[in-house]
Amino acid sequence: MIQLLNNSHYHTALMIAKLRHRIGGTTISESLDDAILKYFNNDKKKIALGYFENDILVSYICIGLHENLSRGKFWYISFLFSSKIGNYYTFNKPENGLLLVEAFSHAERHGYYEYYYMISKRIEHVYDRQWSKNGYLPIGRYETITLDTIPANTVSDVDLYWQLMGCETKPVDMIVKKRIFKR
Repeated sequence: MIQLLNNSHYHTALMIAKLRHRIGGTTISESLDDAILKYFNNDKKKIALGYFENDILVSYICIGLHENLSRGKFWYISFLFSSKIGNYYTFNKPENGLLLVEAFSHAERHGYYEYYYMISKRIEHVYDRQWSKNGYLPIGRYETITLDTIPANTVSDVDLYWQLMGCETKPVDMIVKKRIFKR
């Protein structure tokens, strides 16, 4: 079952986030506690969606919806954490796939058809392969565009990229991509 999360879920969500030492092929933000908290405050533009099994939070996703003059309406995923840790990440588990389906559905219901994300260059191709094998979201509805590479230990001068980096430099090269809905 998927549901919108609130402050009462924050501490459990934070414990799940701290189960891993790396995410997206890089280190987890040192300011993780504060970064996650803003998604649990019942804000319509920053939300957390949780996947529950037997009334226990198993995984969650934090998304932000934004609009500005330069990019128009766009959204992003800040965090995707699961308590079910395997040897490798896959979108083909319900605790991951169903959250992504709901995140895309939520964004599209609100008129957001451009999605930004960042991934370590080291695992970019593995991530793309996993995405193409995804059995939950139809492949081909979105066009993927690589926008930029942020070198290791570099502060990005693009605010969106800096936000996607968790407002801290990363010890590895990071790739910025976007997916645009094919109308």
